[in-house]
Formats: sequence, structure tokens, C-alpha cells
Amino acid sequence: MDNYQRLLNNLYERKPFALARFNDGEMQGIKEVGSVVARGDQKVSESLSEALREAIQHEQEEYWVGLPCPVCWPEHRSLADSLVRPDYTFRTTAVVFTNRNWRSFVSNFASLIGDRQVSWVSGDDQRIDNLNFKVSRAITVNTQDAWQSYSDLKDCPNFAKGSIVILSCGPLARVLVKDWFKARPDLTIIDAGSIWDPFTRGVRHRCHTGQLPPCRGCN
Repeated sequence: MDNYQRLLNNLYERKPFALARFNDGEMQGIKEVGSVVARGDQKVSESLSEALREAIQHEQEEYWVGLPCPVCWPEHRSLADSLVRPDYTFRTTAVVFTNRNWRSFVSNFASLIGDRQVSWVSGDDQRIDNLNFKVSRAITVNTQDAWQSYSDLKDCPNFAKGSIVILSCGPLARVLVKDWFKARPDLTIIDAGSIWDPFTRGVRHRCHTGQLPPCRGCN
């Protein structure tokens, strides 16, 4: 069974898991303090770089680490492979819910989660009322330099047991996924990135339009 289907089954079966995705921006942040990532919204400080490194190396049952495509980002993937054990069970691609799987994922998500409570973490530029599922709690972070919000959020909020937490706040999300799932393995915590951008921000990237070139690694 491929990882995409395993994660969908987790949602359907209400089996808690966490997904922290480390794509080109996060790997650049680990590699180079001072780099600017998240489409220009986040300058990587030393503390953020160290926290990203800790997050990608964290190991826990059902803590999934998404890694860059080895074809599209060979240098970043090489660095990721040096930090994550090759036999770590919960390795997947950073684009497991986008690229070739995006349309399927956003189409099925609402029915897969059923009546579970959903919390959403993002900047205030996102319109969550445009989603096709109900968000019961919204937590707002800085739209630019979201890492400044870390000290206020590092301790996991009091989410309902068994609920779903979705984060769309750049590299900060990767660190919070690790911290919160470590503290609350009863939750499902998804680092969503730009998955729902067409609905919450009115922005479509190539992964949403089907215009990404074919790739044996990710599309």
C-alpha cells in the first residue's frame, strides 16, 4: 500500500498521525541560516534552523516526515536523507497530499474526517469560511515571519481528544507538528502548507492547476 493510501486510511479509521513536510524551503533553512523561504515570508534565524533540524530528525509512531523529491530537488533530498534514517518507517514525500494526489485529497477530505473537530492555524490572510468542512477553532499567527509566534504556541493548546489540527504557516508548522504530536499523540496534525490556498487565499499554484511537468518522483 502506498503512503498516500495509508494516510487516507488513517483518516478514515480515525487513527492519529502527524505529517511534517520538509520540501526545498525547509531544507534550505536547515542548510543556511539567513535564507529566505516560504515564498519570501520567512527569513530563517538560527533558532528556526535548529528547530527544523530537530523536527526532521524526530522519530515517533505515526510521525510522518515528508521529504523532497529526489528528481526535482536532488541536493535537498541528499541532505534530508542524511538526517532521516533510510529505514525509518514513516518516511514519505513532501508532496504526498499535493501534486498528483491533490485533487483526490481535497475532494475526499471532508468525508474522511466526518464529524471530528477541526482546528486551523494560519495567518489572517486566509478565509477558512471558504472551506468545504467546518473549522471549530482558528489560531492566527503572523502572516510574515510566523516564527515570531513560536514562543506563544510551543506548548500544545487544549485541543479536543481525537481532533484534527491543520497548520498552514510556513516552516513554523513543521516545528509545531513535532512539538504538538510529541505532547498529544491522540491528535491528527497535518502540515498542510498551500493545499487549500485556492479556497482560503484565492491563489493557485501549479500543483493545483495540473500544470506541473511529469516527474517519476512526484508528479
